Amino acid sequence: MNVKDAKSSKYDLMSLGECMIRLSPPGHGRIEFANSLEVWVGGGEYNVAYALSRLGLRTGFLSRLVDNPVGKIIVNHGRSVGMDMSNVIMAKYERLLASVHGG
Repeated sequence: MNVKDAKSSKYDLMSLGECMIRLSPPGHGRIEFANSLEVWVGGGEYNVAYALSRLGLRTGFLSRLVDNPVGKIIVNHGRSVGMDMSNVIMAKYERLLASVHGG
C-alpha cells in the first residue's frame, strides 16, 4: 500500500458529514420557562474534526449547510479553532427544501 507522507497532505483529517445546532436553556432548565437559550454546535464527524483541530492537527469539514445565520454559526464555530471550512457548501433554504421534496 502506498501511503502519502503526512507533510505532503493538506489535512491530517477531512471530515464529511452533518452538523447540527442545539438550543438549550441555561443550566439544564426547562424550555417553557427559559428567557434565553444556549447555542451548542455538534455532530459526530464535526466533533472529531473540531477536537483534533484543537489538538493542533490540520482538519477540514465538508458538508452542505443552509445559508442563513444558523449555518454561519456552524462555519464560524469551526473556523474559531482553525478548521478549514472552505469545503462547506452554503445553500439557499428554498434550494435545500426543493431537493428534499424532489423539486
